[in-house]
Amino acid sequence: MKKNNGVNNRMLSIKHIRFPETAQFWKQHLWPNRESVIEPVSCIDSTGEIDESLPERFTPSFIGLFIDNTLSGVVSVCQTSATEARLRGVCLTAEKRGMGYVGHLLEFAFNEVFANKDIQCIWTMSREHNFKFYSKYNFISFKKVSQYEYGPHIILKNSEIKKTLAQIQANNPEIRSFQRP
Repeated sequence: MKKNNGVNNRMLSIKHIRFPETAQFWKQHLWPNRESVIEPVSCIDSTGEIDESLPERFTPSFIGLFIDNTLSGVVSVCQTSATEARLRGVCLTAEKRGMGYVGHLLEFAFNEVFANKDIQCIWTMSREHNFKFYSKYNFISFKKVSQYEYGPHIILKNSEIKKTLAQIQANNPEIRSFQRP
């Protein structure tokens, strides 16, 4: 989807991207000193436990936000059970944070999850200091975990996908003019 969004007259596009682009972006902007290898699918399940079968059972989607043809944000969405999907690595470049661009990424990701009628809950494992941000999108605290890099984290869950998608679109009216590819 492409649009001139009026934010500094920038051209936005959101599209699926490949894992190598996503991993490189995460390494540079989200996990710059990460010690473990960044894998396409995390083995962490929605309870905070390791499930080594996740990469074999599910295929993630990688979504990129381009501003003036420059990759400026990413997110990954991956089903993790019959009824749950994970939002992973929501990240914008530092200079684009706080400007409303994340709503575009989340709208695309929530649409992707909402398209799968079996998914009833979307979850994420957020750093504790980001809880307030996610709570604006109807995520609630499920469990604190501290055994992973860049922690402590909070597992947050949202069982109101349709309501949240409508809320994102209402708060960002320019999103409605985007069309999915």
